[in-house]
Amino acid sequence: MEIRKSKAIEAYERELVCSIAFEYSITPAESPEAYLEKLLKEQPDIRLEDHYVAVEDGRIIANLQLPRYEASFDGGIYGMWGIGAVATLPQYRKGGSIRKIFEVALKEMYDEGQLFSYLYPFRSDFYRKFGYELGAYLSTYTYQSANCRALPQTGSVRQAQTDADWENIKCIYNEYICDKNMAVSRNEANWAGKRKQTPEKDRTYAYIWHNDAGKAQGYMVTRHSPWENGKRILTAAEFCFTTAESFHGLLAFSGVFSSDYTHFRFTVPAGLNIRHLLTENTSTEVTTSTYGMSRVVNVQKVLEVAKYKGDGSFTVAVKDAHIAQNNGTYNVTFGKNGTSVTKTDAPADLECEINMFTALITGALNFEDARFYPQIKVHGNCENLSKAFYSKHNFIADYF
Repeated sequence: MEIRKSKAIEAYERELVCSIAFEYSITPAESPEAYLEKLLKEQPDIRLEDHYVAVEDGRIIANLQLPRYEASFDGGIYGMWGIGAVATLPQYRKGGSIRKIFEVALKEMYDEGQLFSYLYPFRSDFYRKFGYELGAYLSTYTYQSANCRALPQTGSVRQAQTDADWENIKCIYNEYICDKNMAVSRNEANWAGKRKQTPEKDRTYAYIWHNDAGKAQGYMVTRHSPWENGKRILTAAEFCFTTAESFHGLLAFSGVFSSDYTHFRFTVPAGLNIRHLLTENTSTEVTTSTYGMSRVVNVQKVLEVAKYKGDGSFTVAVKDAHIAQNNGTYNVTFGKNGTSVTKTDAPADLECEINMFTALITGALNFEDARFYPQIKVHGNCENLSKAFYSKHNFIADYF
């Protein structure tokens, strides 16, 4: 079995592998060359080189894509490569092809200076073997549309139609994600994809909330949803706000749809409780779920840029079965003069594998709860460990 980067001319063969693995239909191409020409015409910015394939007997049997992003972490923006299009032909499954691709792909991520990786699993335990752990915890509220009409109707709302409107949306989004980990820092190509969804074709609408001074401070992107268990639900595919007033304004605006929709649905990072804002809670549904899995690619760099509370020091031992450079014990000293991270032979205050370290440092799991996890061994220095591993909002709204 050969593991290598895919060639551009193999785009059609890769698509065939994915269509078989995921059981979806595609339009047959006259030739690989014709398919590639059409693909490049429709997506001129596509990165065809961001694929690894497993080849056996001259045939692609498995595929993995590495879409390249930047993402937020503790107030900064850092490299994060996604994982997508993980597909193996049925007759070659359980043969280790994806495992071998991951070994090569993770090494490239590290060598290219990435700090994180993110994916959406078909099964969590499968990707834990490669160092990934549950990432964003999100709460989805579904409530009667009339529930928020009693909130103060401050500010004003306009539908996004112009370039200036979308520049406002970009600014709101960037401010919204600055205190949330793993959120994609969108580039122009990402935003262009968002703008392709139109009211006329997709029944997708973007609304911007402005305060009384005319400053844009919140937005939501809604899409029509079919009837669901007797409810006609208007869903906010994105719901971003930068102030409490803009949050209230968007909620109040959702009430204007009560004549057309029985319910409104939106998603926020887990931990935000809005039940007390609603006039009636008997029919309100709140579901908390994980959305994707994250992985630290470079332990040293992540420890250096992480935010800690106050000052102190601790040691943490990390085991990584796929990126050897991450293995070892790290001494971390933090405070008003900055952060220092060095490898050490000193005993570790905390020991864990890379997936649990990822959950702890991103704030998806806090130190207080870590004691319930047998995969995490704590030997002392609890006060300083709690300053390093505390709850943080993890949020992502881009699927790949």
